[in-house]
Amino acid sequence: MEDIIFINPKADELGPVDFLVPKSVPLGLGSLAAYLMEKKYSVKIIDEEVERLTVKKIKKLTQNSRQLFGISCMTPTASRGYELADLIKSTYPDSTIVFGGIHPTVLPEEVLSNKSIDLVVKGEAEPVIERIVINHKNGAGFKDIPSCSYRDGANFIHNPRAPLIDINVLPDIPYHLFDPKLYDMGFVISSRGCPYNCVFCSQRAINGNTYRYRATDKVIKEIETLISLYKPSNIVFFDDIFTLNKKRIHELCSGIIDRGLNLKAEFTMVTRGDSIDEDLLCKLRAANFTGLAIGAETASEELMKMIDKKETVKDVVKGITLAKQHGFLVDVVFIYGLPGETREDRVAAFRLAQALDVAKARFNNATPYPGTRLCNIAKDENNLNIVGAWKNFTPTGALAAARPFKWVLPYYPKGSTQQDIIMDVIQANMLYFLQPHRLRVLIKNSIDRRGTKWLVLPPKWWLSIRYIYGLISVIFINLSRLMLLAKWGLQGKLLIQCKYDK
Repeated sequence: MEDIIFINPKADELGPVDFLVPKSVPLGLGSLAAYLMEKKYSVKIIDEEVERLTVKKIKKLTQNSRQLFGISCMTPTASRGYELADLIKSTYPDSTIVFGGIHPTVLPEEVLSNKSIDLVVKGEAEPVIERIVINHKNGAGFKDIPSCSYRDGANFIHNPRAPLIDINVLPDIPYHLFDPKLYDMGFVISSRGCPYNCVFCSQRAINGNTYRYRATDKVIKEIETLISLYKPSNIVFFDDIFTLNKKRIHELCSGIIDRGLNLKAEFTMVTRGDSIDEDLLCKLRAANFTGLAIGAETASEELMKMIDKKETVKDVVKGITLAKQHGFLVDVVFIYGLPGETREDRVAAFRLAQALDVAKARFNNATPYPGTRLCNIAKDENNLNIVGAWKNFTPTGALAAARPFKWVLPYYPKGSTQQDIIMDVIQANMLYFLQPHRLRVLIKNSIDRRGTKWLVLPPKWWLSIRYIYGLISVIFINLSRLMLLAKWGLQGKLLIQCKYDK
């Protein structure tokens, strides 16, 4: 009998392209499981990315009517999290259901308004998860546990937050809990947090502006474990910003080279244009880092100031250009629909992506997650559009929805319409990859599983009915979008046709 069952809910935000997105081990829940397992507690993890829960499956999980369940939620998965809480409570009325993650941290009272949910953990759960398990076993309640919010009659009680944990005391992720046939095992996290304060980022709800990184020897050990057991060809560092501490990265790269790990796998990471330089890129390449992702966001210096990125478009362009010169596969993300943005700004962003000619360029719709300044701006403009329990809060909604013009954008700026943003998101993504050399690179890297792995095809994918059916669905959906492109072209609305003075 498990002391706690952790659940990772799955949203349907990616629609028809979901089957092309690699399934990463849920590293956050993996860290909690490792922490408890080291203290001899029994843990089970259910990940809806690979196994969707039903009442029948819930009954098979446990026969303990007082089972403790922990559900981790981001805003896009909140709706499914609430559904799961209701399913579990209807099956086991005496169970205890705990919610954690970014969304419950920011909106604990909304979460607790669902009567199926008993407790919210705000921020990092490792400092308090053992006390929750012990108190649950003893029937002691949660009154004195830091970081916890709960109901007391008609009132909501919010205990003070526990201090951030020293992440170097945490044990290694228990990868053996996850079936390598179902997951891409090539993902690690070597740090937590980010010191920047971008208006659209909700991650600081967990870490504040504190940045912590794991000891080099611990990271190297984890990479060795992954390569030894699972042999991933490409390992992605899931850090919010990987190269913030350049001394650390030099040490990590030296460790990778000294252990010969650079001969066994490629590595990719997420960074900023102003956080890389010639010396660092040379060291990364020596360690067989071959890909990096950068959030360019916009081509407008004014918008860059508005989102408080603390870097300039010039910084971004310089970083991307330098990375390309060193042979990196570069993945760049732009955001369409920022406050104050105009059609000319979106045209400029598309043209900048064309000029940079990176391996991958994505154009997402602005998403005002709760707890961000962007959400406050949307509220102030009376234009925060919430469908159900935040079901439409995903940056890929405008692109991935099977019926995009039926999709409700969570926000769009004054001076633009919802259709304007959706139309420009679709055509920017499609037009960028319609050029033969970019389409060839996208397909090649998807098959080789290179770069940041946001679209991949597994080995022998052509033997899978699921993948063949999925690809046919994607082709038909994109054919309809090509017809839209043709219509916009006749109307002179294509991004590549627009003229403006800048």
